[in-house]
Amino acid sequence: MYEFIGKTEQEAIERASEAMELDSSQFDVEILESEGGLFRKDSVRIRVYPHHEEQQNWLDEIDREIDGTGKGSDSGDETAESDELYNWQEIQEPKVWEGRIRDFMQELLRRMGQDGNVLLYSRSDECLLLSVQDSGDPSQLIGKHGKHLEALQVVLNAHLGRLHDEENDVPTDLRVQLDVGGYRKRREAKLVKIARGIAAQVESRRSSRLLEAMNPSERRIIHKSLNDWPNISTVSEGEGVYKQIRIIYQGSSH
Repeated sequence: MYEFIGKTEQEAIERASEAMELDSSQFDVEILESEGGLFRKDSVRIRVYPHHEEQQNWLDEIDREIDGTGKGSDSGDETAESDELYNWQEIQEPKVWEGRIRDFMQELLRRMGQDGNVLLYSRSDECLLLSVQDSGDPSQLIGKHGKHLEALQVVLNAHLGRLHDEENDVPTDLRVQLDVGGYRKRREAKLVKIARGIAAQVESRRSSRLLEAMNPSERRIIHKSLNDWPNISTVSEGEGVYKQIRIIYQGSSH
C-alpha cells in the first residue's frame, strides 16, 4: 500500500505508475480526501494497492475455467446473473432473412472444415444470436479470449448489411452475435460475477479499478451489469475496438 499526491487524480495516478513502474491497470486506487481550502482543492491524495499476481489477467482465468471449448464448470447462480441481462429464446420459425444468415454461417463452417448445427436465438429486439452446437473443434472457432469468435461475428454482421439491402423486413439497428458451444454465455456469466465482485471492492475502498481491454460486446455486459449499482459508475477508456473499462466509486469520500 502506497500513497501519492497530485494536483488532480489523474496526475497522482501517473506519479504512482511512474514511481512503481507499473501500468495503471496493475493497481487499485483509493481516492482520499482532497487537500486545500474550503472552496478549492490544492491537491488530491490517493492510496495505491498493487495487484497480486492472481488478480491480474482475469480474462485468461476465465478462459482457463471455460477450457476454450465452451465447456467448464457451470454455476446456476452465474448463468442466472447472465440471464438477468438477456433472455435467450430459441427462434422456432425463422423469418426468411434469419434463415439466410443461419445458412450463411452453416456454409462458413463447411468451408472451414467444421461440423456443427447453427441455432437461432433472440436476445433482445436489437440482437440476434447464432449458436453453433456440436462443432468438431470449438477452440478453433473461439480463439484466445474469443477473438476468432469476434472475427466471425464481424463477417456475419457484414453479411447482415447486405441482407438489409435485399430484404425489407431486416431491422436497421439489429446486430448479430455468435456463440459456440455455450462459450459466450458462460464467459458472460463469469464477466458479470467478476465485475460485481470488483465493484464491491471499489465501493468498499472508495477507489477505482481499471479492467483489462475487452471487445465491445463484453464491455456492454460490464456496463449493463453495473448500471444500477449504487455509488458505482463505469467508463470506457482507450482507443480502437478493444478498450478498457474503469469502475469508479462515485459516493461521498466521508
